[in-house]
Amino acid sequence: MMAIFRDMIEKTMEVFMDDLSIFKNSFQSCLTLLERMLKICEDTNLCLNWEKSHFMVKEGIVIGYKISKEGIEVDKAKVDAITKLPHPTTVKGIRSFLGYAGFYRRFIKDFSKIAQPMTRLLEKNTTFIFSKEYVEAFQTLKRKLTEAPILIALDWDMPFELMCDASDFAIGSVLGQRQDKHFRPIHCASKTMTEVESNYTTTKKEMLAVVYVFKKFRSYLIMNKSIMYTDHSALKYLFAKKDSKARLLRWVLILQEFTFKVIDIKGAENLATNHLSRLENPHQNVLDHKEINESFPLETFNLVSTRGENRASWSDKLDDAPWASRTAYKTPIGCIPYKLVYGKACHLPTELEHKTYWALKLANFDLQTVGDHRIVQLNELNELRDQAYENSLIYKEKTKRLHDSKIKDRVFNIGDRVLLFNSRLKIFFDKLKSHWSGPFTISHVYPYGTVELANPTGQISK
Repeated sequence: MMAIFRDMIEKTMEVFMDDLSIFKNSFQSCLTLLERMLKICEDTNLCLNWEKSHFMVKEGIVIGYKISKEGIEVDKAKVDAITKLPHPTTVKGIRSFLGYAGFYRRFIKDFSKIAQPMTRLLEKNTTFIFSKEYVEAFQTLKRKLTEAPILIALDWDMPFELMCDASDFAIGSVLGQRQDKHFRPIHCASKTMTEVESNYTTTKKEMLAVVYVFKKFRSYLIMNKSIMYTDHSALKYLFAKKDSKARLLRWVLILQEFTFKVIDIKGAENLATNHLSRLENPHQNVLDHKEINESFPLETFNLVSTRGENRASWSDKLDDAPWASRTAYKTPIGCIPYKLVYGKACHLPTELEHKTYWALKLANFDLQTVGDHRIVQLNELNELRDQAYENSLIYKEKTKRLHDSKIKDRVFNIGDRVLLFNSRLKIFFDKLKSHWSGPFTISHVYPYGTVELANPTGQISK
């Protein structure tokens, strides 16, 4: 489908698996596009199911959703079927119901929080008990489905607004935009916390919710302005801590590539505050006063994928790439390549300035001692290389056993019809395109599994 309609996709057509939709602003334009689409189907022998086809409609069901000028809605027929279901009495029934309801979870705020009493029964070694909270969760989900809001189509020229909240065991968030001064939802998302995350403090859970919502809606928020509504006072306390942990620093770096501002919805004045995360500028002297970045530049910390708008600046960091490979641990040899060549650990060249006299006295500047230590390292180099060779043999043997375990002995005879696997198809971007071609007829069988194929036109290939 993607290859057949490649000239129309994303311009006047949307394709999902074997479903396609054509859209345009006017009736006459739709007729022109429809004629073009049918002509392509005729030329490529593509068959359409006319019973499932709808023409010249202003609203319709597309992959389970009702699409109209108002926005995206749930399919009433599917929702009515779900609401008529009795509460499940088995684990399989709970899993089936959550699968049906989870299809429309983007319409339900705090879906994970509501469904938590039911999902808890899916855990191993859990007694199946019809508790009151289980029945209430089941009824609440059915009611939420019937009351599901209409999700609007996003406007890239308008800023996005986010609302997030964290409970003791779940995180909920809503992405939306303003229309006529009213907040309209675009997408709802939620997740259940892990056992470790549930032990976080309240402020860290709120911070976790902020990080989750930006990672979840990254495709919407990257390179776009957004407004975050949350409890800013708790987050401000986290970033004011002097002994920031590694987890907090990772969260700061994740938020650094987004442009947004935070509004305290619980504050008395409800004024816009500064950005959520602010990194300090590096200084040589740790005792100097430091400046705070008040803006969020749109850049990432990945040296390969993004280096600002000028991609030519990648060359500034290419000199560091070989060191990354030479100092990385290699599983087949059991050590880093640098140590295998030079017999010692790699110390990258750095400039060091230290003005403390007592520390300089402890430094070893005796070339004789250093030379003797280096001789010992070189003597151990042969032993190190022998060990790396043995590790590589063990690794190759494991790889061979894994490869051979997946090989199936096939016996082909002359006249059999087979499909041919196209291993070079991976260079194309058509994910849904089949890797198999044919069928072909086996015309001759050679030793060691080699066969000769003949296509329907009689052309021979080996």
